[in-house]
Amino acid sequence: MGGINRKARTMNRKYRFILIVFLTGVVALQAQTTLAVSRFENLSGKMKYDSWERTFAGLMRVHLGSNEEVLILERSRMEPLLKEQALSLSGLVDSARSIGHLLGADFIVTGSMEWENGRLIVTADMIRVKTGQLITEQVSAYNSAHVEKMAALLAHNLLYRLGLEKNYMARERVLSNDVWYWGGAFVLSSAAALYFDRRYKEQYSLYRETGSLADFDNYYGNANSSRNWSYILGGAALVSLGGALVRWFRADRENVIRAAGGGRTETLFYMVPNETFYVGFSIHF
Repeated sequence: MGGINRKARTMNRKYRFILIVFLTGVVALQAQTTLAVSRFENLSGKMKYDSWERTFAGLMRVHLGSNEEVLILERSRMEPLLKEQALSLSGLVDSARSIGHLLGADFIVTGSMEWENGRLIVTADMIRVKTGQLITEQVSAYNSAHVEKMAALLAHNLLYRLGLEKNYMARERVLSNDVWYWGGAFVLSSAAALYFDRRYKEQYSLYRETGSLADFDNYYGNANSSRNWSYILGGAALVSLGGALVRWFRADRENVIRAAGGGRTETLFYMVPNETFYVGFSIHF
């Protein structure tokens, strides 16, 4: 009888342990913020950005989902519903509550891409499903090749607005290939100039010490040639350094991604399908 009781107590402890682990997992999942990321509409009028509508959304999913406190809904789960509802960028705000509840999301993230004054501008609208609050963030760059960095900066600032990042990033500099090329040329030419300078000193020292006329001419010629090459390569190193610095300072326009901050608050009135009016606030920092 005692053996049966001990076995029962052991089983009870086992079940309690399993229950605790299960409840811990449930609490952890509930603590996560669930985001549904829709496509970013191309409003630039440039056909080459049409393919970016899904690509940019995919990049946003990756960067937003890199935070452990964020759960990203699968695209395959949300796209049929969004397509069925025929949601546009503006219509998504009006239907955020019903769509969000159907998806099980806390926030819906959508956005647009525009081309203005030589800049690619990407705007992200993050809609709080429960209240309809609209949070907007924006990034811009003159060089559209930095699209992945733009997505990373935009995602970081959205996470900041959710309280999941410690700092707001107003800008990010991206080194262009030109800077790397000039920098590489500077390193190589400097190393070569130092080599020939050392060889010049060695040959000149031998020239001063030799007592043979044949060796005298040989060492003198080698020293003179090495010195000339050290001057040429040293000059090339200076030119390369100048090129790298010029590209660094002049490339500020092309290779800096900037986040928009307006410090304005907008009040949004919208109606959800249950015909109840809600008031939301769009806050821009």
